[in-house]
Amino acid sequence: RVLYPEKSTAQKLLLHQTTDPDPIGPLAKGCPPELAAIIHKMLAKKPEARFQSAKELADALARFAEPKNPPYDLNAIKYRRAMYEGFLGKSPEADKITVPTLGSPEADKVDTTSRPSANASSSKLRAASMITAASDPALDEFSLPADDYTELAMELPPTGRKKKGKKGRKTQTPLALQIIAVVGSLCGLALAAWLGNNALSVKANSGPSYEQTQPLPPPSPPQPAVSRYQNPKDEQKYSPIDLGPHCNTVTTAPMFSKQAKTANETLVLPDWKPRTVENVKFQFVDPDETKRPNAVLLHGTHGDFSPKLPKRIEIPINKKAAAVHLLSGVGGYCHPFDSNESLVAMKLTLKYEGGSTHEVKLKNAVHFADYIRRVDVPESTYAFLMGGTQMRYLLIPADSNKTISSIVLEKEEDNCCSPIVLSMTIQNP
Repeated sequence: RVLYPEKSTAQKLLLHQTTDPDPIGPLAKGCPPELAAIIHKMLAKKPEARFQSAKELADALARFAEPKNPPYDLNAIKYRRAMYEGFLGKSPEADKITVPTLGSPEADKVDTTSRPSANASSSKLRAASMITAASDPALDEFSLPADDYTELAMELPPTGRKKKGKKGRKTQTPLALQIIAVVGSLCGLALAAWLGNNALSVKANSGPSYEQTQPLPPPSPPQPAVSRYQNPKDEQKYSPIDLGPHCNTVTTAPMFSKQAKTANETLVLPDWKPRTVENVKFQFVDPDETKRPNAVLLHGTHGDFSPKLPKRIEIPINKKAAAVHLLSGVGGYCHPFDSNESLVAMKLTLKYEGGSTHEVKLKNAVHFADYIRRVDVPESTYAFLMGGTQMRYLLIPADSNKTISSIVLEKEEDNCCSPIVLSMTIQNP
């Protein structure tokens, strides 16, 4: 099996660089401990800990490369050689095979004049084999008893071609029928494409539209707003943050290109009631179809809309917190659109009272993936689907002894990733 079979591709690449694989001994029963040690040495992380040359590896494996006698299991051979000699003709005796014999043009010619018949004796059939008992003593026990399988020997078919009569000729479809079939197929495809495009256009154009050709004007500085749930236990443990005053994007309308006419550029929930992800309660801003911005979308270099978006949004908090929970980890034009792990999709900064800060750089293909479908990355967790597109979950630890004055979401470098934040909840100390 492959190493780390239960992990994703990104996790496998990370584990290959940082951890030692499991020993092969428990997986391959009967594997000698010395051979298991050789395999483990070949998988060493440091080059100097591996074999330094092919010769060194070959010397180590030499003791395990001794051939068996015989080098194969006779009982595993399904068909006996006598069954094929009637088809292939006689071969040279084993002691007469040489390199010139195998390479000569005469060796490629098939002798069609002397074909073994179905009544050929079993002794002649055994003598015609290239691998004989005389050349390999281990085949003595594999030799056939007298008159065994000889009835299966068949003559070679004649090499001359027979002329096909009128009955053998294939009837050809008239050209007119072929043209009609091709034209009918093309008309059917055109009709199906038109119906599909019409259905998508009707779905996309139903209801009021929110054309995001320009970013919304910056909101007035809001007062710290922390909403709570009615459940006392939830109020004690989690405090959802009201992102409404900071949202600048409607996820139920195309988010990156005003020319998009399908639902491929949207994040849509069947309802916008609070949800629980990883035992954390999150609340959402209801977009009221496409009338109200309901998510934070930061700058990106691709599309019509995201290049006009802000690179920095600061959200007042003024509370102590043990952690910050985000429904985010997705964006436009992220991995696998671009799988460069050095790209910082978003920087999140916790600003504490007194001036201290805690910065977390969330990277593409590590924390962030593209929203367009479910794409797993190692440092964020899949949360749920939103009409075929995905949302992920991120956990940011905080210093519970300090008061967070604000949280800053920032794009500190220009790249293709345009990060999305749908919901935020702080965990009370």
